Amino acid sequence: MNASWRFAAPPGFPARLAADLARALGDKGCVHGSVPTGTDARNQGLTPLPVQSLDEVVQGLDGGAFEVAGWPAQDLGRRPGRVAVAALTATDIGTWTDEAPAPGTGRWALLTRADAAERRAALRALDIRERCGLVALIGCPADPGLISVRARRYLELADVVFHDRNLPPSVVHELGDRATDVGKEGWGEQTSTAEIHRRLLEASEAGKLVVRLHGGDPLIFGHLEEHLQFLRAWQIPCDLVPALTAAQIAAAHGFTALTRRDAVRRLVVMSGHDADRADALPPPPPEGHGLAVYMPTRGAPALARRLAEAGWPPTTPVLAAQRLGEDEEHLDPLTLADLETAELERPAVLLVGHRPLAEPPYTLFVGTGAERFLRWGPLIEFPVVDLMDEPADGRRKAVGEAWADAVGVIFTSQRSVAAFLSSLPSERDLRDLHGKALLTVGLSAERALAQAGLRADGQARSDGSVGWAGRPRPGVYLYAGSDQPPEARRERGWAGEGVRIRPLVLYRNQPTPERALPRRPFRRVLFTSSRQVEVYFDRYPEEAGAEREWLCVGPSTRRALEVRGLHGREVGVGVVRDLP
Repeated sequence: MNASWRFAAPPGFPARLAADLARALGDKGCVHGSVPTGTDARNQGLTPLPVQSLDEVVQGLDGGAFEVAGWPAQDLGRRPGRVAVAALTATDIGTWTDEAPAPGTGRWALLTRADAAERRAALRALDIRERCGLVALIGCPADPGLISVRARRYLELADVVFHDRNLPPSVVHELGDRATDVGKEGWGEQTSTAEIHRRLLEASEAGKLVVRLHGGDPLIFGHLEEHLQFLRAWQIPCDLVPALTAAQIAAAHGFTALTRRDAVRRLVVMSGHDADRADALPPPPPEGHGLAVYMPTRGAPALARRLAEAGWPPTTPVLAAQRLGEDEEHLDPLTLADLETAELERPAVLLVGHRPLAEPPYTLFVGTGAERFLRWGPLIEFPVVDLMDEPADGRRKAVGEAWADAVGVIFTSQRSVAAFLSSLPSERDLRDLHGKALLTVGLSAERALAQAGLRADGQARSDGSVGWAGRPRPGVYLYAGSDQPPEARRERGWAGEGVRIRPLVLYRNQPTPERALPRRPFRRVLFTSSRQVEVYFDRYPEEAGAEREWLCVGPSTRRALEVRGLHGREVGVGVVRDLP
């Protein structure tokens, strides 16, 4: 290495960057210029040797007049291959406008000869590319249950998420204060693409894992190409995770196919946003084609006219999917003639040439833990009661105070098993259950105990009577579960067999905010507790006269339906297995 390194830059090279450069070189050598050397140089920075053009920089590096040169990154243009960019500094742009700045604006490039590996290594600490966080461009489908595993991982680990406006509310809620709305809305308030890019760049250069979360699949009618071009131009690492697109979800919810061997052999994805423009591309002919039309709400009449001009008959079926993923989602079977006067709700997608092939057999699931009831679906998840855990410290204290006097524990559900085991005082473990009787109400609680390596000593009778299968040890039992007590008749029956209960509240039944029933058609409703029955019919009394099948879990839930003059069909609970 040279005894000293000389540095050159044009007028205006920032003093703070000069100081950073001196600190980066440190004891590797002194930097010549019109400043002191050694420690003073590292503290005060340096004044570079003046250069006026990029050609002068290249000639100076080639001829050995200096070893390092600074030059504005946006002005590098084409340079000889013998000159290398050893580092790019962090971006410093005073004011961004709606027009995107040229790539590299606000950055300085530190240049060396391409064969100066040692010098490039010394300057690596100043290279913003070494510290930039990854930007993940992710699609979010209208149905949050269809978010990919890879997308979920990014969302869980992201430091900041810049998201569209048309996302499922549950997804935004899960993000908490990491979420920033940068959404665009047709003919409404918008965040400019340049502003979104500024935020992506700023967060990435701060070393954060950044997610740009698109509503729907960003590969279809999104701003994906602009994002990719920007990130590439600014040398920001990125990843791309697609999503199921609205046309696929609309077809799935409508129980239809996007292609059919006998009639629809080509699927055309098109925008209805500009259907009324004179220069809009003409639609394809109807023979062998199906259409997925995005953003059709304002242009539906013009679209209908253009399709008619292309030979599509007025009786052509159209499946209008509106507000996908929301409680207000509805899929209306129309015809092309209907589009002339249809009032579509945003967001919407039209499937032209498609009609539902089956009656949607949905079940409205009003409980929690839907994964245990998939066999009774397809489910529309619409909880009317949330189960809110008591604070962990309070649960542990309650268990500890009642533990010595208890003969055993009565578990009421799979959740009660998990909540109780997590509430054992910190100095206890499963060995402390030795000598305690473990009783269960319902098959799900028995299975949950078995999954934890425990065996139930007795089960509540499943025939609707109040006793126990087997002869449980008499005494006081902790009744582990929610704040809803057991039925009075059941508690009296247990007491007759010597089983007295002491409530142990591990979680509470909290009614969810009231909202209108989903607009998607459903023919069955599934309840998992009597409390859900109570809340559901208090909110929607007209449902008592609806032609539906009422599914329920457990005899107490069935009796809650019978009190209202409804016949409940008891169903089983599935086993939830841990996936690898």
